[in-house]
Amino acid sequence: MAVQLEVSFICLYENQPSFDEVDMWMRSIGFAPHRFFDIKSWSISPTTRGNDFRQPFNQLLESDIVYVKDLLNIKNHSSVQLKMLAIISEVSFDSPDLAIRCLWELMSRTTLDARVISQFTVART
Repeated sequence: MAVQLEVSFICLYENQPSFDEVDMWMRSIGFAPHRFFDIKSWSISPTTRGNDFRQPFNQLLESDIVYVKDLLNIKNHSSVQLKMLAIISEVSFDSPDLAIRCLWELMSRTTLDARVISQFTVART
């Protein structure tokens, strides 16, 4: 239902897939990008910040990205899958919007009481 992986915007290793290759492959198997974590930047040589090459400027280097199983067809996901995605969205991805979307779908299936969404929203504030 969800995958977090590291992608590179600038390939540093031989035969390393680029971000666009990973993205196209993930989409081809039914996943869509949801959010980025920890975007790492770097300086373009020979420029350095304060004579320290470890202090980056703006060149994108790599990032972790979360992909989720196709939410446009959320009705195709089982209730168990949606419950698991709601939990991991909240606990691991800090993504209350994704969690609530899963909870709304579960509520529409009558597998979840509407009060759960209210309680979840109140607990986040």
